[in-house]
This record gives sequence, structure tokens and C-alpha cells, in this order.
Amino acid sequence: MEWWSGGVVEWWSDGLSGRRLKPSAKVRCIAFLQYFITPIPFILLSPARADVTLVAVGDVMMARGVERICRTKGWDYPFASTRAVLNGADITFGNLECSISRRGIKADRMFALRADPACLPALKRAGFSVMSVANNHTMDYGRDAFSDTLDGLVLNKIVPVGGGKTYAEATAGIVIQKNGLRIGIVGFSAFPGAAGTLSPNKPSMAVMSDEHLTASIKALKKKCDIVVVSCHWGIEGERSHSKMQERLAHRVIDAGAILVLGHHPHVPQESETYRGGVIVYSLGNFVFDEKTHSGPSGLFFRCRLSKNGVTPISKMPVKIERCQPRLLN
Repeated sequence: MEWWSGGVVEWWSDGLSGRRLKPSAKVRCIAFLQYFITPIPFILLSPARADVTLVAVGDVMMARGVERICRTKGWDYPFASTRAVLNGADITFGNLECSISRRGIKADRMFALRADPACLPALKRAGFSVMSVANNHTMDYGRDAFSDTLDGLVLNKIVPVGGGKTYAEATAGIVIQKNGLRIGIVGFSAFPGAAGTLSPNKPSMAVMSDEHLTASIKALKKKCDIVVVSCHWGIEGERSHSKMQERLAHRVIDAGAILVLGHHPHVPQESETYRGGVIVYSLGNFVFDEKTHSGPSGLFFRCRLSKNGVTPISKMPVKIERCQPRLLN
């Protein structure tokens, strides 16, 4: 078979005499189809690239001063500067640092945080697809308000992690299928919170311990390709992670996770690579009205997840002005 002027087959050998015969139009057509069409099934059947982009931010607190300013400027106000970036990821994660309900009895503590359910559609419009409820404030108004928080997130198509209608559900984690990848996500808090959480058959959040971390991650790993763990831990205002955080983070990676997303200190802390996994010790604040702890600041972390692990893409500082986060890079 030969090419002529960059076109289709022009001559055909009979294979015996070596004579070069002019092929018929039918033969030329068959040769053309074989050359150009045959590879197509292999292209169509080749596996698509299985990776997912994930964006993670720290504490999202829609109560108190944030709620007051939103009643004037609207519930979308806190996300006006970051909505496009939040919506640009396959999965967008944040730590919900309050209950969202109109029910419940306020806990006897200095700071009890409960937001109006009217904020929920704004969280979805902002781009959040997964939010952790395992922290020291989602049960500030008891189990009824906590249960409303879970229901409200689900109703607005935001998946809660670290909490459930039973303790087993809270520690089981979730599995998200996206772009051919199964991502498991589970959340834990080092702080039990205002309401006791270790009640097997009542709405509960997942409390951090060596045993619970290891068991949950190993069980979740059997259902998915990769595991991401949200950890509410550390010391408020400390810009360096503690030995406790480091020990638990390493345990999480050793158990089979590839990414740890930390929060609670209200300020950003370091990141670390350990045994192929990535640990972000604290993402700091994202939406907050607080002005202590060296100022309102946080991190905007973006990465790519695949069966091969996690690839950090960017880690950008966040500054909060009048309850609205802004990316500094």
C-alpha cells in the first residue's frame, strides 16, 4: 500500500508477480475505512482520566455577627468574592462551625453558635458540596438543633460528614463517586462539644480517638479508592501544630488516608507530606466575625485527587474583612 499526494491508497500489489495493479473504487474505499475507522473503538474504550479537584476552606460560621450583617446585605454576601473559585472544583469542603436551626436550648457556655436556616441555600450557591459537622459548636443547642442541621444540609444537597442520626452513622463516613473515582470522606472532632455525643442511638458527632480513627478509615477504605479525613483539633490561636495533632495525623495516614484537613485553631498552620499523604494542620477561618487570635485569616487549599494519591495545586491565604473572605493571591 502506498500514499500519493497525501491522499488515500492509489496502488495495490497482487503479492505474487509484483505487478502494481490499480485497485477498484470499492477496494480503495475499504482500505480507507480500515485505516481511519479501525482505531476508533480503541479510542472510545480507553479509560477516562480518573481525577477530581477538591477545594477546602476552614471554619464557616453563619451565626452571630455574620448573621447580623447578612440580614442587611443578604445571605450571599459572605461569598461574593470567592463564589467563582468555590464553584470551580468538583468537591468543595468547609467546616460548619455552628448549628443551623430554630430549635434547641442554648448550652451553658460563653460562645454558643446557632444560625438561621435561611442561610442554607446560600451555602449551596456558594459551591459547598461537603461540610463537616464534627466540631465543638454544632451541638451548642442540643440534639434537636444538631438533627435539624443534618437535615437542612441534606435538603440543600450538601453532604454532612462527621455527624449522623446515630453514632455509627457519624463515624461511617461518606463515599462520593466523581469522574470515575470513589472518594471516601470522614470527619472527627477532638472536642465532645456541649452535648454528650457518645449515645449510640441518638443524633451524634464523631469524637476523635485512636481507636475510632483507625477503625473508621480502614472500614471506609474498603468501599472507595481514596480516603480524606477532616479533623477538628489543635489549640486556638496557635500558628504551629501541636504534638498531639502530629501524632494523630500520622496515625490517620498510616491507617490508609491520603489527605487530612484540619481546623479549629482559627488561624492557618503548617502543611506536611508524610508517607505520600498530605496533612493541612489548620485551614483557619473562612467566614467568621472573630477579630482575636492575631486577626481573621485562613487558607484556601486546592488539590487534585486520583488513585495515585493527592497532588497539591495551590494554597492561598485568605483575609476576612467584615465577615467576607478574600483571596490574597
